[in-house]
Amino acid sequence: MRKPEAIALERVRTGYVHGMSDVVDVLLGQHEEARALFVRVLGATGQDKIELFAMLVEKLQAHERAEQEVVHPVLAEITAESEDRLDDRVAEDILDEERAADQQIAQLIAIGPGDSTFDRHLADFQIAVLAHAAHEEEQEFPLLRSRVEVGRLQAMGARVLRSQTEAWSS
Repeated sequence: MRKPEAIALERVRTGYVHGMSDVVDVLLGQHEEARALFVRVLGATGQDKIELFAMLVEKLQAHERAEQEVVHPVLAEITAESEDRLDDRVAEDILDEERAADQQIAQLIAIGPGDSTFDRHLADFQIAVLAHAAHEEEQEFPLLRSRVEVGRLQAMGARVLRSQTEAWSS
């Protein structure tokens, strides 16, 4: 059995304090929801596919917008203060992935769910989005957790949630 002190220390390390989620927890939850939504879109047909795809696009765009407004400025602070060029590369790589995702979304919208090539293009996009999420989870999120105070991470999480109330509550 773990001692209460060890549990408290783990909660502080992971950003879970007094029942509050931090920005990393919020974004991880959204990554899971996006993974599940991709599966639903790929398995749907007709009007359901159209509606699920529209929901996927809306949620992915809201997620990226929140990252750009809330997370990226903090990452910029971290990289500006760091002498570690790896921190700069992490931020640059993630921004490049996000720009590519924007182009792929535009292509998918132009093709439309009724096109015979849509599922193939969506599956390619799914692979890119999952790779991007993994990149964030393995590099960006640990960087945030190791360099940003828990209270600030929690405030960032609340800000992301407020900015996405509509997109992520459907």
